[in-house]
Amino acid sequence: MSRGLKETVLEEIRECAGEDKAIAKFLLELILEEAEHPGFWQYKELYKKKLQLYTREEGTER
Repeated sequence: MSRGLKETVLEEIRECAGEDKAIAKFLLELILEEAEHPGFWQYKELYKKKLQLYTREEGTER
């Protein structure tokens, strides 16, 4: 287990992401944030920032 996440979840993300390491990292970061803040927590701004960073790094920003 990685910081409270089941290994099967991590394996599934890696498998679904395939060669796209950036999307796997992006998804894992979001899941870890949620794991660190259980219950009601405002994700909107965090998700927005992480999505902007991801799209900037991948050159897909519009």
